Amino acid sequence: MDNLVKKEFNGVEIAFHGKKEVNLTNLWKAVGGTESKDPHNWIRFEGKEFINAVAVSQNRSVAQVIKTARGKGGGTWADKQIGLAYAKYLSPELHIFVNKVFFERLEEERNPELALTRGQERAIRGWKRQGKNDEWISRRLRAIDATKIDNRVLAKHGDDSLVFPMCADALNQGIIGMKAKEFKEANNLPDRAATRDHLTDIQLAEITLASLVSCQRITENNVRGNESCANVHRIIAERVSNAVNMRGV
Repeated sequence: MDNLVKKEFNGVEIAFHGKKEVNLTNLWKAVGGTESKDPHNWIRFEGKEFINAVAVSQNRSVAQVIKTARGKGGGTWADKQIGLAYAKYLSPELHIFVNKVFFERLEEERNPELALTRGQERAIRGWKRQGKNDEWISRRLRAIDATKIDNRVLAKHGDDSLVFPMCADALNQGIIGMKAKEFKEANNLPDRAATRDHLTDIQLAEITLASLVSCQRITENNVRGNESCANVHRIIAERVSNAVNMRGV
């Protein structure tokens, strides 16, 4: 789902779709998941009249303002107004929290720079909780910027969206000697873990340099195709790694 943001409340991640929708199932779990207050009961009874009113006011059907999704990111999703009403029903603190998140999202839409700043601040807080120091965080941010530059080039020179994971794994193979999946398995990391959050300072510096040099080579030589772009990344990453690991210099 595009524009998906997750915020933590009481140790539970609550998913928001921009400034439009919120996952009611997440809200319910965040306050203990009492069966009598689950989303389905509330929708059928206490919230029914309000949900109908929201649908009428927006000239939409009930199925459009509240829906259930399966699989990853599943649960009961609802329009912002319905989400706020359900949060208020569950707890005053949760109501304040959800209202604040939607207000922040509205601010960020009006001021994209604010969204970038807040996103970076959230990332820094997360890395701090992982025990990362300021120097590591600075290198991680530079690696992210380099990846963005690289991805803009790959979007023009690759065949399709597969070019991004292919080139990322090519960099990983050149720098750390394995693909992201293999690295996570070797280090007992969850599938959702960001590989680069677990690299050393030197490896992050190598990734950054290899990304920038690779996209420069691809542009200069007009390299085309997923395999060709990945090959450039692999070769450059290996050269960078070999140079860093030279002995007697």
